Amino acid sequence: MAVPGMLGLNRADIEAAGCVLAERAAQTGQPLADYLISPELPGGVFIVAEHDDCQRDALRYLKLGSGPYYVLVRNYHLCHLEIPSTILRVMSGGGILLNNSIEPTVAVIAITANEIHSDSVIPRAIGSRDVRGIAVQMGDAHGHIPIGLLDGARIKRRLEPGVPIMEDDVELADTLASRIWKQSIDRPQEAAERVSVSRHSSRAA
Repeated sequence: MAVPGMLGLNRADIEAAGCVLAERAAQTGQPLADYLISPELPGGVFIVAEHDDCQRDALRYLKLGSGPYYVLVRNYHLCHLEIPSTILRVMSGGGILLNNSIEPTVAVIAITANEIHSDSVIPRAIGSRDVRGIAVQMGDAHGHIPIGLLDGARIKRRLEPGVPIMEDDVELADTLASRIWKQSIDRPQEAAERVSVSRHSSRAA
């Protein structure tokens, strides 16, 4: 992550924007997961990659440009189908491109999008008009609530627009996810070891 909240470039040219993101990734010395905002572009996914210089002529012949960055676009995404298949692949021993690990370094915290009144219940957080999520470093997220835990949460006090939602602001619904999250906050090392044991058990099965 280059900056809190991610870069979120507003660009119509995906090739140029992809190269900007690749340059920022090179500056940070690590891969970046980020996004573009554009009413002209299709809703899809892309990666920006580098290749060995010996491949330059072949890639130019295939109309991928002259490098050093190559933008590969898939102009659709099917999240509701791809998330379960990704989970199955990882549980079967496969990998993923960007892994936040059992000791996460990045969190997506909830920010109020509009005023929220005391005793309000958030029926659905992600994609709602009540809250939005921004990515931040875990070290900067102490006391903040991950947006993915706010479905069915009750707001204890009136919140102004544009403020982060803190633990003391909400009463979370009693779900498996919220229980695991609370345990990881209270006993992070124990929670990490429990996840690791669970993964090994699943693979053995």
